Amino acid sequence: MELEGLPAIALGLERFQDFKDLSLLVTHEYSHCAQRLLLKDLILEKERPLLQAMMAEGLAVFFSEVVCPEIPLHRHLFISPERLQWARENQEALLELAGADLTTEKLVPVLFGPGDPGAGLPPRLGYFLAREMLRHCLHHHGTDDFYRAFSGFAEVFRRISQQENFPQGIR
Repeated sequence: MELEGLPAIALGLERFQDFKDLSLLVTHEYSHCAQRLLLKDLILEKERPLLQAMMAEGLAVFFSEVVCPEIPLHRHLFISPERLQWARENQEALLELAGADLTTEKLVPVLFGPGDPGAGLPPRLGYFLAREMLRHCLHHHGTDDFYRAFSGFAEVFRRISQQENFPQGIR
């Protein structure tokens, strides 16, 4: 949300049963605040096509992984370990689905919200897909192009590219 023209973080604490993910949530949302400040000319305010959602959430997940490396990946993605395994097993089909409709906002609520039980899509798969799509882009294009396009995230991309589980091609 914005407060006096600047991005601010607001968390509804009534949703928490415990506070183990508070640092993760603040870090994830802090990334969105940084994105709004650094990329304000690139962010569409009225509509949010899937590509924009993927970039924003992919950056936020990578940022939280860099800041909180001790937290397991499934928690960074806001999904259970079982759902993460399912997403990995179905990654090709999921990336195809998302890649076919990146220019509209039609899939945003499905992928980042409740999913589509009728189509066999569980909730919140978008975070996994966003991370994977951004990871593939970084692997394919290298980090230099992303440093220029997202200069405020240069350190995040540098740290991501040095992670052990990142593809060897961009080091």
